[in-house]
Amino acid sequence: MASAFSIQTSPPSQYSFFQMGPVCLRRVRAYVPPGVAPRLGGGGAPGAPAPTVALPIGLPWLGAHFRMDALAAFFLIVVNLGGAASSFYGLGYGTHETAPHRVLPFFPAFLAAMNLVVLADDAFSFLLSWEFMSLTSWALVMAHHRERDNARAGYIYLVMASFGTLALLLAFGLLAGPAGGYAFDAIRAAPPSAGEPAPQQQVPPSPALPEQGPPNLPALPTDSGPWIPENVAVLQGLDKVTARVSSFDAPLDKPVHFGTLEIIPHACFKRPPEEPPENAAFLEIREIKPGEAPVELFTGWMFSTSPALSSLEHPVYDIWVVDCKNDSNSSAPSSR
Repeated sequence: MASAFSIQTSPPSQYSFFQMGPVCLRRVRAYVPPGVAPRLGGGGAPGAPAPTVALPIGLPWLGAHFRMDALAAFFLIVVNLGGAASSFYGLGYGTHETAPHRVLPFFPAFLAAMNLVVLADDAFSFLLSWEFMSLTSWALVMAHHRERDNARAGYIYLVMASFGTLALLLAFGLLAGPAGGYAFDAIRAAPPSAGEPAPQQQVPPSPALPEQGPPNLPALPTDSGPWIPENVAVLQGLDKVTARVSSFDAPLDKPVHFGTLEIIPHACFKRPPEEPPENAAFLEIREIKPGEAPVELFTGWMFSTSPALSSLEHPVYDIWVVDCKNDSNSSAPSSR
């Protein structure tokens, strides 16, 4: 019988290895129903991105994301070695258990929940796995519920777990920021100043603008300090639906595409090495959808150290400046 969902890589015609720990590789292949296949990124090669899988379950606009990196593999080993040791110990200890049916169903469920907590790669999946772990742990504590001390311990455990979940909710809300990126990739990629008030007196000075910019290119606010003109803007784009972050080069006055966005940089300046790091790019961004007229979304300066100062407002995509560089052989990348 065909699987309800499957795992594939991008591009869809290739498959990847899902790395289940540092010494174990298992190739995951399954039937791929059209429009249902989740995305699997990364591979097992040294230096490759950590394998990730996105399943079409959970919140409609987020899905369920899981990630296997070196840190997750370490904690999976710790969790499962502890579970194996407890299981061997339970072979003898369980002979004295008066109600084994109150323990046996919840112990493997508890181990599975701890594994999901370690692998979760978005806030919703993490909290769901965390709550599942808390409930199965509470069920194990309440195995001897008729004993007064056990019942009291179970009550205290539920209260403490509820406070812990509330703290996690508040933390994820702060980390997601105004863009609402609840995938851990989006949280990791968010600039440090995202969600903070725009700092004062951190606007780059006005350099001598290059001739290839449009004639109405506005000047940066004047300030002291030298600037170096470059011909390539290094940008990063975030797809909030898939939580994928892409880095790409954008040569001046050449359109590049990210999803349905068309981005044209008209100027890019950076501070000299002896100055505090800063990059400023003048971008023109519009959205192009098939069968629809282009929609102008953003025209203005973006700054690498102060992305909140001037940012793109879009429900699906985020764009920000990472660097400015000089590349005599640069060419516009293909549509993404």
